[in-house]
Amino acid sequence: AMHYEIHGKGEPLVLLHGFNSSGQTWRPILRELAWNYRVIVPDLRGHGASTNPSGEFTHRQSARDVYALLDTLAIQRFK
Repeated sequence: AMHYEIHGKGEPLVLLHGFNSSGQTWRPILRELAWNYRVIVPDLRGHGASTNPSGEFTHRQSARDVYALLDTLAIQRFK
């Protein structure tokens, strides 16, 4: 399962962390961004609190995971 957090209201802003990290990377600036945006912060597959059932990681699969999350949240346009 993909772990994610949503903070604030407004236009959707998706923040992706670097590899060997997690959404916690964005903690220091999250409050400031949430004043103007609906900030969506996922943990990519196998990172942070997200699982990785296949045991494999590819950039393509990560992109699919993020788009699946956005579809679930009914978000079509985002920054």
